[in-house]
Amino acid sequence: MNNDRIDKADVLQGTLILLVLRTLEALGPLHGYGIARRIEQISKDVLQLNQGTLYPALLRMEQEGWISSKWGASEKKRKAKLSAEEPLILNNGVNPSGGGAGTLVVSNACGGLNPLWAAGDLMLIADHINLLGDSPLIGPNDERLGPRFPDLSTAYDSSLRDVARAVASGRGITLREGVYVAVAGPNLETRAEYRFLRGIGADAVGMSTVPEVLVAVHAGMRVLGISIITDMCLPDALEPATLERIIAVANRAEPGLTELVRGVLEQL
Repeated sequence: MNNDRIDKADVLQGTLILLVLRTLEALGPLHGYGIARRIEQISKDVLQLNQGTLYPALLRMEQEGWISSKWGASEKKRKAKLSAEEPLILNNGVNPSGGGAGTLVVSNACGGLNPLWAAGDLMLIADHINLLGDSPLIGPNDERLGPRFPDLSTAYDSSLRDVARAVASGRGITLREGVYVAVAGPNLETRAEYRFLRGIGADAVGMSTVPEVLVAVHAGMRVLGISIITDMCLPDALEPATLERIIAVANRAEPGLTELVRGVLEQL
C-alpha cells in the first residue's frame, strides 16, 4: 500500500466504517483472537471516526496480518463504496500467523412476518434470503480464505441448531425457527413489501447479518444465528414502529438471548 492512499480515506466513511467494525467485533472476541480489542487499541491513537480516518487503522491491521485489502482504480466507485474492483477482504477472525475461530454466533433485532409469533420471541435462523443487492464476496477471490463459489446449502449449521433447541427446551426459553430476509433499508418496509417478503418464504426481516454469515461460510466456519423479533410486520394489521418500542422489546428479550447463547457455548 502507498501512503498517498491515506488521502482517499473518505471511501471508508459512513456505513462501511460500521460494517467493518461490527464484522471484526463479531469475528474476534468470541473465540479470543482479539480483533475487536486490537481495533480498540488502535482507535486510541490513529482511529478518528469523526473525521472518517479509518484508513490508518486498517493499514496497521494489514501490516499486522489481521486483514488484507485490495484496491481498484475507479475513483467514482472508491468514493461511493467498496466495489467488485476494490473489495476489503476480512481474514475472518484468523491471524495468518496463528489459528482462527471455527464458529460464529450472530444475533440481530428484526421484524416478525410470521403471524403466529409475537414481539419479544427469539428466532433460530434456519436459512436466509439475501435481498441486499450486494455481497461481501464480490471481487477477486483469495483461495487461501475460501472457495470462489462457496456452498450455502447449510449456511446455518444443523448441529448447532440442534444444540440451541435443546438448550432452549431445557431452560424454558421460547425459541421459534424460521427464515431471515435481509433488505437494504434504512427505511422500514411498506405493507406491500411485507406481504411480498412473507410470500417468498421469510419469517423475519432485518438489515444485517447476511454479509457476516457469507464471509464466515466462505471461510469454512460453522454459523449459529438467533434473532430477536422486536416488532410485528403484518401487512393487514400494521402499526407504526417506533425506535423506543423496538429498544424496549429488545431489552426485555436480551436476558433470554444471553442465556441461550451461553448455554450453547458451554456445550461447544
